[in-house]
Amino acid sequence: MKKLYLILTALTVTLGDACLAEDLLINHETYFKKTTQQASTLPASSKCLVDKNTLVSTTSINSSGVHLSASLQNNLTNCAFTEGYFYEPHTTRENRLITVNANSVFKKRAISSTQLPANEKCDLFPGVYATQSNVPSTSDGHYFVNLREPVNGCSFTEGYIWEGHSYKGALAIQLTYDTLLKKSATDSSQLPPNDYCEVPKGLYPLASGASSSGATHYQVTLAEKPNNCSFNSGYVYYDHTGWAKPYVAPPEPTWTFPLPNGYYTSGWCVCRNIGTSPHIGQDIARSSGMRAVAVQSGRLVSTTFSASCGYISILEDDFGTRWRYVHLNQPSVSSGSRVAQSQQLATISQYPRSGCGSGAHLHFERRTSGYFQDSSTGRSCQNGYRACYYDPIKPWRTSANSSQALNTAKVVNTNWSNLDIPQDTHCKVPQQQLPRVSTASFEAYPTQEASELVIDFNLDKSNESHFNVKAFLKDNPNNYCKNQRCIVQWQLISESSDGTLRSVFFHNRVRNIPLVREAKEKHCLAQDSIRNWLLVKDNRGKQWKLLLNET
Repeated sequence: MKKLYLILTALTVTLGDACLAEDLLINHETYFKKTTQQASTLPASSKCLVDKNTLVSTTSINSSGVHLSASLQNNLTNCAFTEGYFYEPHTTRENRLITVNANSVFKKRAISSTQLPANEKCDLFPGVYATQSNVPSTSDGHYFVNLREPVNGCSFTEGYIWEGHSYKGALAIQLTYDTLLKKSATDSSQLPPNDYCEVPKGLYPLASGASSSGATHYQVTLAEKPNNCSFNSGYVYYDHTGWAKPYVAPPEPTWTFPLPNGYYTSGWCVCRNIGTSPHIGQDIARSSGMRAVAVQSGRLVSTTFSASCGYISILEDDFGTRWRYVHLNQPSVSSGSRVAQSQQLATISQYPRSGCGSGAHLHFERRTSGYFQDSSTGRSCQNGYRACYYDPIKPWRTSANSSQALNTAKVVNTNWSNLDIPQDTHCKVPQQQLPRVSTASFEAYPTQEASELVIDFNLDKSNESHFNVKAFLKDNPNNYCKNQRCIVQWQLISESSDGTLRSVFFHNRVRNIPLVREAKEKHCLAQDSIRNWLLVKDNRGKQWKLLLNET
């Protein structure tokens, strides 16, 4: 694996005529309308008045003549619909927005404001500002912009803003109703008065990126403390913002052991001197009370009978995984029937005889990848190479030397989102379905010195969409977190030629786990990617944005 050279640089994002998850700033009082007709001709039910300086968060935007067709993430204030049109001259799109999140200075030259005369600088307060052209990358630590409207008390619109006080794009929250900023994501009636503040509706710059907290709240840090509030970091109810309801991933599934309180005997994919070799299943036994149960909810797709091996049943669970149970008495569940997780399927028979081994036991196989998205395997034994299919005890492996089965199922850490989309045979997540990353959340990660990090990155020679990547802090290659610094979150992002950012993978359950992604996992870079970035966060809150260059 080749060593990565880290190039830390700012990113210029140019948005095309259509994009996802884009923010719009309303710079003139206007209407959000169900059609492109003139607002004066529309009934009240087909239009909503939107105040100047409102930040509108969308899921998609398309140009439509002099209008923008927009799908909103959430309802505007007192507006019953989320699909409609804005008159484009009354709006500014995200690539022409800059957020100032601290008291700053707008100045004619990119030097310290203390060296400038009064007529070459103006006070600049936190807010989201519209510019007349795309906001460029920084130069000499400053953004050079041409503001759409002059700053109060300022005689010029072209000038510089220090990057330490600003973000390219909209790093802000629009409160669509008067709401509460709370110290915890609970009902305010359960909080003492000093743990929440009333915050009027309006546009509030953020000091850093927001994150969801459960299904109903966002955690934010405002650039300034609201009036009459002793804190600026807390939680807001999502339906009082312009943002969509937070997505909460379903809990990872658990798996019931197929023979409760059983123990492993003849192992999977081992060479044996009896029957078929290698062994394509895992044998499980116990001294008494042997009953086979459904490892997961699903459907019993078939049951057949073998004179030497007993009844054989195949269960397809609700995640598309097929499990094969062998050496059963006649099942109590008929083929085609739904079964619940842990439901008894059959007792274990006194088979096998002949070529099926000896002694009562359950022979257990996994015939498809299903939920686990892993690869099948095989082995050469005395009768040549033969497929072993898929590891049948993967959900219960606690270590490579585990010999005792567990009655309690273990959580399997797998990406749930892959279950709801058709699987491309070459990519774990189809490239066209990689999720979009907003400019604001991307820009929230600073570009800074990364001497504490070690990154390995290279493309797979057989398929350059696949890659190998490893990350760790120096002196902590295993990412142990106890009493030391470790990485708690990492994300790989592909950038396309039009500035679109897409997440290749995101993982924030990595404490005490080495950070490795291998080509055989079939994570794919975006098809049209021109650059790839790694976002990293440690357990002390430090963040890095790293441009990946293979050498």
